[in-house]
Amino acid sequence: MPRLNSPEECAQSPSPFACKARVRASAYRACFSGLAAILCTLGFSCGGAETPGAASPSESGPKRVIVLVIDALNADHLGSYDPRPNKRVDLTPHIDAIAAEGRRFTNAISNNTWTLPSTTSLMTGLLQENHKVTRREGVVPLSADLLPERFQDAGWKTRSFVQMTYASKLYGFDQGFDETSEYGFGGGPGRANMAGEVVQWMEDNADERYFLYLHFRRPHGVYNAPASVRARVTPSCVLAGTQRGAELEASQDFAWMELTDDEKKHVRHLYRANLATVDQTLGPILELARAPETLLVVTSDHGEGLGEHDFYGHGPSVYRENIHIPLIYRGPGVQVGVDQGLASTVDLRPTLMEMCELWEPASIKSDGGSLARRLAGEELPPDAEPVRFSSRYGTGRAPSVGLMTVDATMFVGPLGELHLFGNATDLEQRLDWGAMTDDEGCAPSWLAMLPGLRERQQAYAYLSEAPSGEAPQLTAEDRADLKALGYAGD
Repeated sequence: MPRLNSPEECAQSPSPFACKARVRASAYRACFSGLAAILCTLGFSCGGAETPGAASPSESGPKRVIVLVIDALNADHLGSYDPRPNKRVDLTPHIDAIAAEGRRFTNAISNNTWTLPSTTSLMTGLLQENHKVTRREGVVPLSADLLPERFQDAGWKTRSFVQMTYASKLYGFDQGFDETSEYGFGGGPGRANMAGEVVQWMEDNADERYFLYLHFRRPHGVYNAPASVRARVTPSCVLAGTQRGAELEASQDFAWMELTDDEKKHVRHLYRANLATVDQTLGPILELARAPETLLVVTSDHGEGLGEHDFYGHGPSVYRENIHIPLIYRGPGVQVGVDQGLASTVDLRPTLMEMCELWEPASIKSDGGSLARRLAGEELPPDAEPVRFSSRYGTGRAPSVGLMTVDATMFVGPLGELHLFGNATDLEQRLDWGAMTDDEGCAPSWLAMLPGLRERQQAYAYLSEAPSGEAPQLTAEDRADLKALGYAGD
């Protein structure tokens, strides 16, 4: 079975957080083109000259790449990730079918716990302390090199369709896309229009080489799935159809409420109804994504808490339910099966760069690693790094900072408190060795990793107060959308 380092090896692993200044590939391209022109004028042969970014596509590699992000999706709620043998409701048949046809990573982890830094990590391959887009008013700088720019420079069509403000051009995510369409905020078309327009675009460009980025809002709250879906998912919920049930369906405030057992159950069902809704929406898109020479990646930007540790939503919490995300690859270069090793958000960029044979300037660094060999069926190498993650930054406080090996999960909270869990028998994280005075049974090698975590937390605590560049100009519609998402007033 694929494994990460043992705790002893992980404790000695060097930190990957060396992030140097990056140079945009366009500058390289301009220099290369200029040099080629000079050589041509001097009589040197120019036949077949190519810029570094315009490499010919591989004969065996994908001709189309689709990255599908399903916001706030805790992987445990997908049928293909649910370990229970008897699932009462088939919530996600379309996503599960893709998982059965591709390679599913059972322990994929988001490096961040909310959309803005997580999407930046996905696009750059950098942890949030290195890309530094950590605050709500933060914007991806023009100096950043985003994944679609690599495809664009290589001559691929690049297109995005998004339903989330924090993954939009307002926050700098239009870089590298020939065109981007946004739904449900800023005065744009409603979210219900997106799937149909994606299908139309895919059909119109079926013979093109393209990179397509899709970001769907559900199951992120508000948990207001259509009544027909709620009826299918929550047939035995006592609050279904009641005034209290309707209040919870329209609210984000339950995250800060004292909920009864019936209310907690209802909120969980509402989230799962949202998930069933987006799976239903994705059916036609996923069918087109089965086309030959098409590489599909299904993932999420972060998970979602539903009361497992007395917390609802995401952002401050880094328990497993907040960082466990789906990661499914299907298409060329992918061996059907299951990978039980760890993977993370920052691995996506180097993976696609390798699989599509794209040129990457040497100055551009990554905190992730390519999964291409593991997608082909190889086991995780023995010298693999642990996965690192951290929470949302808050004014005046450091984030929670953690790491995960195949054996253990450890994180330090904002006040410096230690949380430590063994993964072999406690994925639900019920027995917290970090909170116990008696450490019998707690491997000393796990504790050996603690000083490095505290140093990391202290080293990057300043990012809660650091300047974040020019803040976006929000319209009234943008502010209303962010409030509905729960990103206002806290």
